[in-house]
Amino acid sequence: MVWDPTDPSTVEQKIFVDRDYSGMVMNIGQSCDPWIVAQTLILPGPFNMFGSTDPTVVGLLAKIQSEPEQAATADLQALNTHLVQQGWFAPLYRMTYLLVTDKNVKAALQSGMAVSSI
Repeated sequence: MVWDPTDPSTVEQKIFVDRDYSGMVMNIGQSCDPWIVAQTLILPGPFNMFGSTDPTVVGLLAKIQSEPEQAATADLQALNTHLVQQGWFAPLYRMTYLLVTDKNVKAALQSGMAVSSI
């Protein structure tokens, strides 16, 4: 890997339009809905802009899409295992945040968010 510090005013053009990089560091939301994760990160689209796939991914996604959510658990786990084994993602770190309020403010955790939206 070669680190290329980029100008913030052109980085999105270089990543999403010019496709200058096959990998990038990005902090994205973490949906609790597995199908939203598949659409965003695994199917060709915003974060699979080169359309990477293989027969195992195609087969498991087809099964997952056609199954009721409760029945898809084993196939989702198989997909996760396959993606890890194939090195589709290389997490560098997980950012953590603090949410500070006074005693009169009650904050509720939101699924997929490191810090709840106000």
